[in-house]
Amino acid sequence: SFFKNFSDGIYDISDGDLEKAKTRILKARAIWPEYFGTDFLLARLYEDTEDYKLSARFYKSYLNKLKAYSQGEYRVSAQLTRSLTPYSVESYEDAYLLVRERLQNYGIDINKVRPVYTVPPFVIFLIIFILSGTVYVTVAYKVRPYIKLQRRINNPPEGFWVCKKCGTDNTILQKECEKCGAPPDSK
Repeated sequence: SFFKNFSDGIYDISDGDLEKAKTRILKARAIWPEYFGTDFLLARLYEDTEDYKLSARFYKSYLNKLKAYSQGEYRVSAQLTRSLTPYSVESYEDAYLLVRERLQNYGIDINKVRPVYTVPPFVIFLIIFILSGTVYVTVAYKVRPYIKLQRRINNPPEGFWVCKKCGTDNTILQKECEKCGAPPDSK
């Protein structure tokens, strides 16, 4: 899927369809976020469409990934990157100087630019799953029991009162809770 989107995006660039190319290369980037080539192509595409601020952010992402690659941080995907890149990979220092000079032409300082971050779909799913679980647990163990207790207190069985503190049913004749000893009007 990465290779198809990436190569189709390059063909779209050759055909001059930059919007379609952006879409496909962004999909490729989402599939394999470590590959710095997608960030470079996106930076160039946004530069060609005169969105210089977003272009600068993709250049910054490109530089960050290139630096990580050159420092050996991508141990698993480094071999794949080498096989995908038909030319030798430029050094981070050379790329940084060229990008800095290029962005200075637009009045942008690369050191003040934030990179574009990608959150993998699995992480988004995991966050949603954890939040959903937290909401469920909160509702199931805190909100529902509280609502049930309030209903019981406000609508006790005939001839009884319900302790506000522990939820125990007590006969009207009792002046304190049989379980916790609280009076009928305690909180």
